[in-house]
Amino acid sequence: MSNDKAAERQAKIDSIIQNLAGSPTGMELLMKSLKTAGLSLMNIIDSGKFPTVTDPARLANAKKGIVLDTETTGLDHKTDEVIELAMVEFTYDEHGILALGNVYDEFNEPKKGPIPDEVVALTGITNEMVKGHRIDPAEVKEIVGSISIVLAHNAAFDRKMCENNFPDCGFDNVDWHCTANQVEWIMRGKNGRSLEVLALSEGLVYGSHRADSDCLATAFVLNSEDQNGVSAFSEMLSRGNIPSIFLIAENSPFDRKDLLKDRGYRWASDGSEAYGFKAWYKEIPGDEASMAAEAEFMRSEVYRREVALPCYHVAAVSRYTDRKPGKKEFFRTAEVRTLEEASAQRNLEAEPSFDL
Repeated sequence: MSNDKAAERQAKIDSIIQNLAGSPTGMELLMKSLKTAGLSLMNIIDSGKFPTVTDPARLANAKKGIVLDTETTGLDHKTDEVIELAMVEFTYDEHGILALGNVYDEFNEPKKGPIPDEVVALTGITNEMVKGHRIDPAEVKEIVGSISIVLAHNAAFDRKMCENNFPDCGFDNVDWHCTANQVEWIMRGKNGRSLEVLALSEGLVYGSHRADSDCLATAFVLNSEDQNGVSAFSEMLSRGNIPSIFLIAENSPFDRKDLLKDRGYRWASDGSEAYGFKAWYKEIPGDEASMAAEAEFMRSEVYRREVALPCYHVAAVSRYTDRKPGKKEFFRTAEVRTLEEASAQRNLEAEPSFDL
C-alpha cells in the first residue's frame, strides 16, 4: 500500500472513530466492535469506577472478603519476607462482588537484610521506601477476623507467605480462593491467566507488580462475565467450594512421568508442595465420576495394577497451604471401582421398567 493510500485510509478510520466517540450510542458501538475483535479501549484501573450493586435482595445476603497480594524479598515462603502487604475489602454474594471497601496497604522493612536488586527492579520498591516501616499484626488480624474469604491471584504463594510471616493473624482459619487457578480463563476467551493479560482483555491498565494495584486489577477482572452472564467471581467461588482430594502418586514408575505430567500432575522435588512426599501430585474433585476416572487412569496407565495412594481431603479452608489439611488417608483404586459399580447398579435399579 502506498503512503498516500495508507494516509487516506488512516484519515477515514480516524474520522469514523471521532464520530462514534462523539455520542454515548456511538461509543457503545465502538466498544462492542473492539471487543468482538478481541480488543478494548484502555482504561486506568480506579477503585472509584468499580460498579457497585444496589439491589436490596443481593445486599441482604452480602458477606465480606478481601483481595490480597504480597510483594516479597523472594519466592521461598520459609525464608523470604513480605515487604508489602495489600488487602482490598469487598462485599459479595454467590453471583459476584457487590462493592469495594477499605484498602490496607503497608510496607515492611525486612529483618534479614536489604531487598535484593532483582526485586527492586521488578517491583520498584526500594530499601528507602520500606525503611522504618512495620506491618502491625494486630491490624492485619482485625481485618482477617472480619471476613469470610481471601482471594489471591496466586493463592498457593500468597497464603504460604502470609501464614509464615504473620502466623497469628488468622490466615490459617479462613477460606482461600485462587483467582488464577479456579477460573477457566481460556474457556472464557482469554489468551492466558496472568493478571496483566486478563486486565488488558478487559481494556484495563494498571501499575503491575505493586500489591495494591494487583488487588484492584484482580477485583476488576473477576467482575467480567462470560457469554451466559456468569461472572468469573461466581465460577471461582463455586469451584473453590467443592471438596477435593489431594492425590499423591507415590512411587510411580519413572517411565510414566510424562503420562502424569500430561494429565496435570506436578512434581514435588523437595516434598514441600506435597506434604513431605517427593512425588507427582494433583488435586482432583471429590465427586464419584472424577474419582472413578482417576482410579482407572492409575490402574490402567500408571501402575497397571490396583494401588493404594496417599491422599488428603481438601476444602477451601485448607487449600494452598503447606500445613497438612488433616490425617493422611488412602485412595484405593479397587475400592473406587467397587463404589463405581455399586453406584451404577443403584442407577440401574432406579430406572423405571416397562412391561411390553
